[in-house]
Amino acid sequence: MTIRVTVEQLTSEGWATVTKTTRLEDIKRFINLSKLADIMGLSRGKFRYRYEKD
Repeated sequence: MTIRVTVEQLTSEGWATVTKTTRLEDIKRFINLSKLADIMGLSRGKFRYRYEKD
């Protein structure tokens, strides 16, 4: 099984893809908020987030 992650960022022109990765090291840097979207009753298309690590 391959896990693929697409990271997007909201810009002045709309959502833009920042990176796509299958590397586990990269995936661990991002938070999976799918369950939070479920709890809030939002579809995946309505729920976007940005995560920054110092």
